[in-house]
Amino acid sequence: MELYVLRHGTTKWNESHLLQGGSDIPLNEEGRKLAREVGEALKDTKFDLCYSSPLARAYETAKLVLGDRGLPIIKDDRIREMSFGIYEGTDVSRTSRTADPRLLKALNGQMELYPTPPQGESPQDVIARTHAFYENLRTDSQNADKRILVSTHGAAGRALMTSVWGGSFWHGCVPPNCSVCIVKLKDGQVVNVQQDVIFYHSGVVDWYR
Repeated sequence: MELYVLRHGTTKWNESHLLQGGSDIPLNEEGRKLAREVGEALKDTKFDLCYSSPLARAYETAKLVLGDRGLPIIKDDRIREMSFGIYEGTDVSRTSRTADPRLLKALNGQMELYPTPPQGESPQDVIARTHAFYENLRTDSQNADKRILVSTHGAAGRALMTSVWGGSFWHGCVPPNCSVCIVKLKDGQVVNVQQDVIFYHSGVVDWYR
């Protein structure tokens, strides 16, 4: 099995350094451009299945990457973005003077400091649901020879990838918009991982959430 774990394209909130989470923010034109460029780069890559977060920015990214393949996109709530509760819409730029300092530290690498907000999820919550999704794919013998596109988000994608590589939540950084982690498995075991592969040539917003 081969997984292409894709982060969605950019949105207006990405450009404004606002935390999105479960807020259903659509792609902006730059985000659509990035997704089309990824689709062009992968036009000869055969995908057998495609799963997407139900949020519009991830679903539209999957549609643009797949192009005219006609492959159904299966929405799965387990790979939706982490809910940041009352923090959604917060300015989380590195120069923000209003955001909770613990939140900024968590989003810049120290996720163990994350202060789970009212109406929000903890990192462990997101790891648990994305792990269940990953295990369903990994243990299904029908997927053994399939290449699967998974269109998701920054935090949800990293939570999913903890099932692959373990270790710290962010594994060095938040994945850039429209980057892809490629995971190859044989007999249900990981044999190769490529982290945050970039298939486009456009510039990208330097703040990734």
